[in-house]
Amino acid sequence: MSKTASIRFQPGSLSVAKSGSAYGRLFITIDETPFPEEEWSDHVVILSWWIGEIVQIWNGDMKSVKLEFMDGPCYLQLTTEKLPNVRVIGYNDSKVKLTREKVDLRHLITSLSATVKQVIQEGRERSIESRDFNELKSSLQKYSFEKMAKDLAAAL
Repeated sequence: MSKTASIRFQPGSLSVAKSGSAYGRLFITIDETPFPEEEWSDHVVILSWWIGEIVQIWNGDMKSVKLEFMDGPCYLQLTTEKLPNVRVIGYNDSKVKLTREKVDLRHLITSLSATVKQVIQEGRERSIESRDFNELKSSLQKYSFEKMAKDLAAAL
């Protein structure tokens, strides 16, 4: 049986560094187990990287991809089984933290789309300016990711 993987963003945690990069509390849960950890803070631009990686595995262009975090040597390795299922291994500081969890990629896609929209919305509502919001919007459009997520959510 597949587990549910979700992207989590803590509302109110969005800030901008002097460099102009937006960051906030951002992590992944697999059946409520947080990765890398529940209080993880990272740059929101990683969400646009993850969109590109997930599209490649969903379209069959890649058999395995990494969802990397910018702050710290942490990433999730997604490996195709039989879509919509993928195997997930979580690495934190080069050590395995999650072992070969089977997840439904459709849930991860819909969650990622919702989280990107949530981050953009919070930036707009709080009048936070960062080039990262444009990067996130561009990724949603470039890959038609929002439409893909809506179609998959309807099929779940």
